Amino acid sequence: IAWSMGMTYALKAAEELGANSVPDARLYVQLAKDQTLNARWLAKDGDELATMVLARAQADADLALVMTKEQLARNQAIRASADLKALENRGTP
Repeated sequence: IAWSMGMTYALKAAEELGANSVPDARLYVQLAKDQTLNARWLAKDGDELATMVLARAQADADLALVMTKEQLARNQAIRASADLKALENRGTP
């Protein structure tokens, strides 16, 4: 079974961006890791299902990355909104 560079990237990126602090993303990181292990075991036994399980792991890793990026964007938008309100409250000279 060929290891997917995309999945490795997605998992590492999600974790580095803070997936552990995003509950849904944390779940999908764990699912991707679990599915990867399952795929290894299936591949060792020559089971053709290994490719499908690895594809599922890739999808889980991608989803975790997207969820993490979405949360980061939301946090940034909230901070920007708060900054704008603070500026508005100061008034214009």
